[in-house]
Amino acid sequence: MGPNRVVYVSCNPATLARDLSYLSENGYKIIETQPVDLFPQTYHVETVVSLSHKKADTHINISVEFGDDKGQIPIDTIARKAEELSLTKR
Repeated sequence: MGPNRVVYVSCNPATLARDLSYLSENGYKIIETQPVDLFPQTYHVETVVSLSHKKADTHINISVEFGDDKGQIPIDTIARKAEELSLTKR
């Protein structure tokens, strides 16, 4: 089951964060969030979140060739960039 739209109502920020993380990792994106004060003059707030199933507008297929010939991506360039990224993350 994978509905295109989900409206999530929560009274607990911790479980809301947990569940939104799960839903985001499984193909949903948050469209809108709205707090609702059902209990005036208290700290309690309900949160309503609208989610939509992520779908790509288009798909493209690409072919990447690695090597030293013209039109190919040199492997040593990739290794250098990977090393640079690795050093910046330390």
